[in-house]
Order: sequence, then structure tokens, then C-alpha cells
Amino acid sequence: MAATPTPFSWTLLEGRTVIREIIEARILQWTTGPRPAQLECWSHTLAGIPTILIALTGWGKTTAFFVPILILQHLLTYPKPRIPQPPPHLVALVVTPLIELSNAHCLEIATFGLKAISLTAESLAAASKDGQNLLKEISECQWDVALLSAESATISPGPEFNSLCDCLGLKTGKYHTIRESSKRPNVQMIFKQLTHRLGGYQFPDIAWVFRHGVKAVVYCHTIDLGFRVGCYRWNLYPEGFCRLDNVRLWTSVTLSTYNNRTLDLFKSEEDTSVIITSIAFGMGMNLRNITDSINLGIPTTYAGLIQQNGCAGRNRDIDARGWTYVESAICAMIAEDGDERSTDPLPPIPVPLVFTAPNVETIPSPAPLTKKVCANFSAWLECFAVEIWNTKDDPYASILPFPAFWHRISQDQSSTTFTS
Repeated sequence: MAATPTPFSWTLLEGRTVIREIIEARILQWTTGPRPAQLECWSHTLAGIPTILIALTGWGKTTAFFVPILILQHLLTYPKPRIPQPPPHLVALVVTPLIELSNAHCLEIATFGLKAISLTAESLAAASKDGQNLLKEISECQWDVALLSAESATISPGPEFNSLCDCLGLKTGKYHTIRESSKRPNVQMIFKQLTHRLGGYQFPDIAWVFRHGVKAVVYCHTIDLGFRVGCYRWNLYPEGFCRLDNVRLWTSVTLSTYNNRTLDLFKSEEDTSVIITSIAFGMGMNLRNITDSINLGIPTTYAGLIQQNGCAGRNRDIDARGWTYVESAICAMIAEDGDERSTDPLPPIPVPLVFTAPNVETIPSPAPLTKKVCANFSAWLECFAVEIWNTKDDPYASILPFPAFWHRISQDQSSTTFTS
């Protein structure tokens, strides 16, 4: 009696082999083929299993929602035995946290031969002028991928994440989770004390950022601060249009056409060296040539610092740095709080916590920390910082342990790295 054949499953070896064969045939630019975690993600999606993917910036999470469409489209044209026939009309609906991220995903997906649309007030109005009804076209599956923006922040672990799962009907044990490492071994985190206030138009501490050869993103708390930082550098250039290309502003309120040109210039033009932006840029903008990510002022959330510094070094072949310039008042609080905690009989350190004047000719190297200052910083990160961030109702602060925050913070890039 003949054995009953095993039903086809995307999650088994046969299904994953089919995925790999199709991807290698359709996406020739992926010379090394898909990564194991990508295969795992696609196979569970194609099998209809709800999947949560957690991975670092630059990992390639965009592929999670458009590659299954590519695979099913291929099978419609080239059906295979044992594989059920896909639906004749396919569309992926994607929700992103920001409009500009949605626009960037749309452009990226189009390079793989898929028809993608970012649904925004701007695109809807433009289509309406041309007599198009985008919502009707999407409902009729005329687009392969439709992206919508909720204009919301990223979700932190804990209650926020659990609440989202509940809203989506994802119950514990009923969905598949893929958790990739978020470590960035090529990114060095560095803290420096600001020697000037942030309320004016002069920012000498970051003068080195604008020198030739640096590709940097400068994060500012407000659009106003970002504009003043831009003016600081523009005024140092000779008059002419090129200075507005060399240093660019990028915010969620600037036009999409302007923001897209900013990204293109940063990727392709050596002289476009700095993007001055708000926290929105840290949520997924895909630029692989960022060498330095600078927080001008300590971020207001625990997650924000990690997210923003994580934009640097997406190309793992380059050494990158995540800088945080801390306001003097906060450094004074750290020193005072650390002195109160310390049991070290040595007298207080007679110098500020972090200290060398920036050198515009070379990337600055802060002075080495003494053991006592390291202990003070550790105590602050363990308790004082968490207390501050907890008052901002930031659940990430109570979940992420302080050693993750202190990992590879160097005070001497050439020799000493202090790791908690």
C-alpha cells in the first residue's frame, strides 16, 4: 500500500528550497542569496502564520512584506506541482510609523519590479488631480504593495508591545517570533560634555562634523534647533546654492520631494556631508554610508538614544561612531549624584566629566576616564538615569538594563574602551 504523500508546507525543507530557488532567479542583485532568518520569515508568512520579526536597523526588514508577493507572483506565471495555486490578484498592505519611511520603502520596493504606492494626503491629492482614485485602485488590486503611515513612534517592549498584539488578535502561542541580534560591533558610543548652550547660533563643539570625509546625521530636539545648526554651517560657506546641498535639513514637515533629494545627495555626492534632522529620521531611514550619528543634547528617552545612534554603521565594513553631546547641567547632576553615592576616599575629580575641545581637523578623542568617574557613570546609569526616564513614562527605561546603554562607551578611541 502506497504511503500517503506529505502535504506541501512552506515551513519545511521543500518549501524553503522553493523560496530560495525563486529568489535567486528573481533577485539577481542578491549574489549571496537570502539569509536564514529571512527564509524563516517568508516561509511562515506564506504559510499564513502570524509572524513578528525583531531585527536591527539596516537588517532588511522591508523584504519581510514584499518578497512573499514576488514569490506568489512567480508561481502564478510558473506554477509548480504540489504547491497550491496562489490567488490571482495579490496585494500587500503595510503600515509604517512615518510618512517619510513609507515613501522610502515605496522607492526601494519599486527597484524590485513591484508596483508600490505610499498613501499620503500628498499622493492622494496628486492622484485626484489626475483623475485617479487610489483607494479604488488598491481595492481592485491594481497595486502590488500599498503603504500607509500611522505617524506614530516605535513600540517599546512591555505593555505597549502587549497592547499592540492584543489589538491585532495575536495571542501568546499563536504567532511566530523571529528575534535577531541588534548588536552593532562596528559602532562605538561616545559621550561628550557640551561646552556651549543650545539656545544660540554657534555650535563649535560639532564643528568637526562638517569637515571633508565625514558623513554624519545630527539629531536635534526641535526643528528650531536644527535650523540654527544649519545656519551655523551655511554662514561659514561662501555665498552660493551649493552650501544648501552640502548641509541638508530633513524633518517630517519638509516636502517629500525635498527629503528624497536629501537622501539621494547624501548617498551619491561626497560634498553632501551632513543631514540635520529630528528624531523621525531615526525610524528606519536606510543610508548605509553614515559614519557618525550625533545627538545634540541627550535624547529624551532611553530607546531614542539607541535608535538614533543605530543609524550609523549600517555598512558593517566601516567603523562608525554614535556621539551624544550632553548638556553641562546634566553632567553637573551626574557628578553631584555620583559623589553622593561614592565610598571612594579619593577627593573629587577637579575637572569636568568629559573634556577636550573639538578639533575641526580630526575627529576628537575624549580624555580617558578614571576608575572613579567610570563608577560614577555606572551608578548614574543604573539608577539616576532610569529614574529620570521613568518619569517620562518610558517603559523601555525599566526594561532595558543599563549595561546595554553603557556598552562600548569609549573615552579614548585609540586605546581604552570601558564596557560594563
